Amino acid sequence: MGDMTRLLCDLEDGRCRRCGRKLSAPQGTTVLRRCSGAAALALPTGHEPTLAVIITSHNYGHYLDECLQSVLRQSRQPDEILVVDDASTDDTPAVAARWADRGVGYLRVEHRNVRLARLAGLQATTSEIICYVDADDRLSPDYLRSGLAAFDRYDIGIVYSDVAYFGNWNHRHQVPEEITLADMGRLNYVHNGSIVRREALEMSRALEVPVDPQSAHEDWLVWRRILEQGWKAKKQRATYGYRRHAGNASVIKQAERTYFDLRALAHETITLCVPLSGRTALWPYFQQFLEQQTWPHDQIRLVLLDTSQNARFGRRVRRWISQCDYRDVRYIAEAVAQPGLADADRRLPVVQDAVRMAAARIYNRLAREVTGHYVLTLEDDVIPPNDVIERLLRGFDHNVASVAAPYPSRFHKGYVAWTAGRQIIEERPVPALDLTTDDEGQPFLRYAQVEGNGFGCTLFRADVFRDALFTARQQPYVDFDPAFYERLKATGLQAKVCWDAECQHLENDTRPIMTWDHWPESWETADLTAYRAGFLSGREACQWIVDTLNGSEPVALWGLSDGDVAWWCYDALARTPGVDRHWLDALALTSGLHPDDRDELWPLFDEACRNAPHWLVQSGWDIAERFTHAAFTAHGVGIEPDGFRYAGAIKRKVDCNAVYKLLDEGLWWPLLAGKRLAVVSGHADALAGRLMDPEFARAAGGGEVTWSIATALTCPSVNEPKRTHWPRMRDGLFAAEWDLLLCSAGSLSAILCEHARQAGRKALDVGALDQALLKD
Repeated sequence: MGDMTRLLCDLEDGRCRRCGRKLSAPQGTTVLRRCSGAAALALPTGHEPTLAVIITSHNYGHYLDECLQSVLRQSRQPDEILVVDDASTDDTPAVAARWADRGVGYLRVEHRNVRLARLAGLQATTSEIICYVDADDRLSPDYLRSGLAAFDRYDIGIVYSDVAYFGNWNHRHQVPEEITLADMGRLNYVHNGSIVRREALEMSRALEVPVDPQSAHEDWLVWRRILEQGWKAKKQRATYGYRRHAGNASVIKQAERTYFDLRALAHETITLCVPLSGRTALWPYFQQFLEQQTWPHDQIRLVLLDTSQNARFGRRVRRWISQCDYRDVRYIAEAVAQPGLADADRRLPVVQDAVRMAAARIYNRLAREVTGHYVLTLEDDVIPPNDVIERLLRGFDHNVASVAAPYPSRFHKGYVAWTAGRQIIEERPVPALDLTTDDEGQPFLRYAQVEGNGFGCTLFRADVFRDALFTARQQPYVDFDPAFYERLKATGLQAKVCWDAECQHLENDTRPIMTWDHWPESWETADLTAYRAGFLSGREACQWIVDTLNGSEPVALWGLSDGDVAWWCYDALARTPGVDRHWLDALALTSGLHPDDRDELWPLFDEACRNAPHWLVQSGWDIAERFTHAAFTAHGVGIEPDGFRYAGAIKRKVDCNAVYKLLDEGLWWPLLAGKRLAVVSGHADALAGRLMDPEFARAAGGGEVTWSIATALTCPSVNEPKRTHWPRMRDGLFAAEWDLLLCSAGSLSAILCEHARQAGRKALDVGALDQALLKD
């Protein structure tokens, strides 16, 4: 029976000593049930691992004697004892020296960081098992013996215990008998003096994570990292003595720091689950969000579930994956319903039922892919703010199951979120306080508890999401999301929305201009390495614009947008096989110039292109870059790493989006300072009035108005030919005396700006920036 009994549960007080499972049977009875902690998990008999006690001290010399006494009085003596003195200015070195003849080692470091001090102690010892002790704490007499005995399986990485508080507060704190990774994701149940396997520490690299010691609960992060590797935690019977006093760093942090900081959520890896239904018109916007979202891309596990059954769309997504900077991406193609169902008419009962079933299939499939502590579900027609992950994470505490970014419904008034009794939230709440940041510059974010919300952009605790079964036909809540939140009530966990993370909810309208469906697939596979090289972008480009326009030389800065490129390169593009002419005509019209303008105005536009030493073109948006690359190539523009070659000259590459960022970078108002302005726009009078409004200027960061409006000319509508208006606009514009032209007139801007340069003046094509300035 010898070998057999090692495979069976071994009862002690109704619990198996090996696997911890609770079983109902009389004491001494053999339980014929295979033990999960059986021989395959048991450690070889006869081997007792070596043990090191590492005591960290920063100016705790007055407590160190008592701590060392408790270590040296252990019923199982440690093999190594090391005091790590982290930049102490008290008598810590002298106290440690008094114990040197008892085998106590001493190591001086200057980290002023308990994590790095512990790491130094780990590197200075060799034992298999480590017990970290803070110098102000103490161990109960059997702490090490009892703790070592608990390492009875190869997968035990942490042995923890209850805590006996002493000092200015005497209390015994009992922790759960069993602790899982999910438990530790919510609250820290494992104290800093728990005993840990060296292999688990080194494998997890938990002490190498560079957290802020002033805000983060380092121990909590260490234990989580170990459990994330698959190690288990086990409770022992002895207690750890934790001294409570006014200088306890952990007590101070608990009182002063947020859950986000204490839990070191900035270091969290998020599983981002995206169901892709094949919305081809929206993929460029969604792709741009994925590229620009600000959570570190190496802390994202991206799961793309492609349900489109569209081969070309699938190739498009996989090409993006091959070029993106996400390190961990999984692409899954799976049919969950008929193609196109996501945008079918949901007023039809048969469509409603099919959508519900497809959604339940999708989220049940995604739930099987989730790892880690948090998962963000993001549907492909929802575009959140770029910093949405941090905004949602900051809404969590241990009582919260999900935090959502609200978005308006396309099918009813209000948002896809509801309060008690399924009351739809119809209006965005008015903020109670007009505050922007706290004392440390962190944004004040507005959160509200809700009964539930749609999954379009929702961050969940992974265990809550992973353990759910999503249903589609169970009354009274047939939709999977209300059913999920109704069942969540039984857990006592909360759901929130963050009103400072509101999303756009887009329609998959294939009529918009910039969609891939209207051009050859070869454009999608073109190598853009040379096109993307050498761009002036970001703040550097914004500063260059301001410096150039504030210089002494006449200058014209104007952009080549998609419509401008289509109008300028129209003849070459129209001859390209596979190009949809109706689409090309519509795109060219967005330039603001009509086909009837080509004979008179195309030569003037081409002259501007030839004369400009720099071109402001599309950068950073894949679909626009690919169209511009194809159009330039067809038109004979050379695409080289250091610029665009046209008319025998190299044109410097400047990101046209830099113009729109002038406001964000705080450079717009300095550009206007002290200048006489000319304004050309479809909303010229309104724009001139807004620029001269002192209250608006101050609110937007412009300070006092030191500029003036010399003239304002209204540009005709987009669809109206400009050739008949061109002479009047030109003559009226240059009859006035001004220093800087602000022009928002489509492709006519290039022509007007070039005339300004030739007249010895300065001009800037502001594109759609006028619309941003006119927003309420």
